[in-house]
Amino acid sequence: MRKSVIIKLLLCLTLISFLFVNYAFGENKENVITWDKTFGGSSEDMGFSIIQTEDRGYVVAGYTIPDREKREDTWRAKLGYIELTEDKRQDFWIIKIDKDGNIEWDEVFGENGPDIANSIIQTEDGSYVVTGFIWTIYAEKQDVWVIKLDENGNLK
Repeated sequence: MRKSVIIKLLLCLTLISFLFVNYAFGENKENVITWDKTFGGSSEDMGFSIIQTEDRGYVVAGYTIPDREKREDTWRAKLGYIELTEDKRQDFWIIKIDKDGNIEWDEVFGENGPDIANSIIQTEDGSYVVTGFIWTIYAEKQDVWVIKLDENGNLK
């Protein structure tokens, strides 16, 4: 008697697992990837936050490690700062992509050390507010960093 119960239980579990696998694969057959893109350069790049924008595109916030030769600190250069030369400096990286995954603009902000964007929102006026952390060189510690960008990625 005990043997027949175990056999029935095994048959029942086999049937359930077969139905589950069949259902799962049946669901995946109908899912279609609309598009798939990668963004980044020759170094480490990461995205931590993504939102859908009013225009049905997306904005991604994270960090990039710019190539030394290509690195520009344009937003700091306007204030008279010189280009930074550390090899592995992480900078805020904000990427605006359209509904088809094409880059509309991308901006990099940062100083010495790790500066990483963790979160982004779109405000009622169409701007973006980004937060994360920045390495404060003078205090030698990390601080919260919040920046506001207009709809084109420029500092407001």
